Amino acid sequence: MHETVITNHFYTLIITSLFSCSSNDENNKQAVKPVIDEQYASRLSDSREYSSPIDKIYNDLLKKDSDLHDLNMAIISFKETKYDSLKNYRLFNGESTDYYVAGKIAAKEITDSALKKSSLQILALSEQQYKSKTKALNETVLSIARHDTSIQNYNTTLKIAATLAVLEKYQNSNLSKFQNVKRLDSTAAALDAKTKAMAEAHIKKLKK
Repeated sequence: MHETVITNHFYTLIITSLFSCSSNDENNKQAVKPVIDEQYASRLSDSREYSSPIDKIYNDLLKKDSDLHDLNMAIISFKETKYDSLKNYRLFNGESTDYYVAGKIAAKEITDSALKKSSLQILALSEQQYKSKTKALNETVLSIARHDTSIQNYNTTLKIAATLAVLEKYQNSNLSKFQNVKRLDSTAAALDAKTKAMAEAHIKKLKK
């Protein structure tokens, strides 16, 4: 839980540091408005569910970029419409498919060979006619599926490209702030050497 809070706070800092601005004149300083509002940031911190850092940054970009926002809404609308439309068609198509399957099973139970053959023939003819009537529609459904996959691929690529630019800008703006890490390494090396020397000195005393 502690690591999740730290991680969420890190991404909050990324967006806030990039898009907030302030004036050097303290008397005319404008209030800084972070990209992630307080309520949203709190919700991210409190959430225990995994959320992609890409999605976190991209969701905040949607609030700032109207083109990205409009595209995202269009994709959501398309998926909702696609689900409803294809669901109804699959139900319709399934009813006919189930009928032909059931019809063939029933026809094969007819003991009179002539009647059995006749029943199977009229079922086969009807099924063939139905497939012919729905061929264009089925091809359209497949086309929609291909476009849907392409939309998903390009949208994921868009998210990566847009959010990566944000991350790199954050990195370039803040990397210089961590020079103390180098100083800490020097301190650690000196302390390591001193600790080693004292430990070895005490070991020598014990051997005398």
